[in-house]
Amino acid sequence: MPTPTNPKSTCNTIWIGYGGMDNACTSNAQCTALGLGHAGESCSGPPVPGSANSCAYACVTDSDCTSRGGFASVQASHVGDRCMQNRCMHTHDPLVVAPGALQAVVDKFAEHGINLHIVRGHELPHSHVLSMRLLNDSTYPTNTMTDTCEGGSLASGTAGAGKYAESFYDLKAASFDPRRALEYHYVIFSHYSSSDSTQHFFSCPTGGLNPDGSEKFGELVPGQSGLAEIGGNDFIVSLGIRINDIALAPDIFNVGSTFMHELGHNLGLHHGGGSGLRECLNCGFEDLPDFKPNYLSVMNNLYIFQGITRGEAIGSSNPAVCTKDADCLTGEQCRAQFPSGGVCARLDYSTQTLPTGGNTPGTLDENGNLNESAGLGSGNADLFIFVDGACDAPRYAPTEGPVDFDGDGFTNNTNATADLDSFKHACGTQLKVLIGHTDWGPAPGQSKFLYKFQCTPAGKD
Repeated sequence: MPTPTNPKSTCNTIWIGYGGMDNACTSNAQCTALGLGHAGESCSGPPVPGSANSCAYACVTDSDCTSRGGFASVQASHVGDRCMQNRCMHTHDPLVVAPGALQAVVDKFAEHGINLHIVRGHELPHSHVLSMRLLNDSTYPTNTMTDTCEGGSLASGTAGAGKYAESFYDLKAASFDPRRALEYHYVIFSHYSSSDSTQHFFSCPTGGLNPDGSEKFGELVPGQSGLAEIGGNDFIVSLGIRINDIALAPDIFNVGSTFMHELGHNLGLHHGGGSGLRECLNCGFEDLPDFKPNYLSVMNNLYIFQGITRGEAIGSSNPAVCTKDADCLTGEQCRAQFPSGGVCARLDYSTQTLPTGGNTPGTLDENGNLNESAGLGSGNADLFIFVDGACDAPRYAPTEGPVDFDGDGFTNNTNATADLDSFKHACGTQLKVLIGHTDWGPAPGQSKFLYKFQCTPAGKD
């Protein structure tokens, strides 16, 4: 439903403070196998649940930590690291690891007439895993943290403030004024969310209930970068896999985009568009499938970590190149592409329902009804990502002008077939109707967002 002119939303941000990597190990090789972010580590750290040792990087000075890895991209993932107790320690403070990332989100909301206020909270003791279950829930037992899911529990003495695993809701209860709940969103920046390993992840229960008794919605995903209530006011940003393990730079397109994605869930947005909850009467949404090429939004997992890329001109499939933000348009950032250079892209929710024309306006019918001549008809220079009919992926094409959907080298088929969103399933096996969606608007200061008082929240990664 449209919101009033110049609406506002407020986020209270908290972060997990300095701590070690805390990955269990029995050999040095197990540490380095976790990713480039663990280069040079040894299995010499203090005990963690399930192991007598953990991965650690020895140091004497802070520069030993920030210069580790040998490559600029790896060193960037250790920005803000400190040498403490002769081990490198990292923090999840967004202002330390990615200055300007949250401001980019604030600026994007302002462009659309919405005042987003981010209140800087405080540091919390380091925990390896943050869960949206409780330390103990006698009313809903499946909502109690366990060693076989989070990797730590109250029962084993490994969960609680500053311990291996901790509950989001217990931390919130200790540090957030409940009188602010209807107006404020509460976010914690953590290492991992929900579980500490792939093995444990698949032991976590699915479904169940949130602490307020509402139904949990969606599935947990190994390596998830965050978790949020849809239509609620709570969310986690957990970039330990991407930044601390894989060693991706903690920039606007990791930290800022994940923050905006999870906040979008709080505002009712889904991975495939739409704005509502399954539990809400007549909310209406187009949640599935994910990876729809015609839904250009950071809510879409196609675009969450790279934003919406702009072409060098309308109709061009070549991205606008840059070396710094000033090379791009207002509202865009220069997304780094190692070893050098970058492309102009922006964090954004969708501004159009695509395609604007073609055989089925507002939808892409993959089963013999894709109009290559019409394309998406955006009228702008945005680029989109898809899988073509020859199963070539990823393909990049302009959102304005003809598109070779079927992959035959031509753009004159008005009834093409292609499994455009087959990034997570066998190509050609699922031909669907992909529904577009507009997140912002229809006018500045308006949106289709939902707020906590309108619906009961549920969880989504």
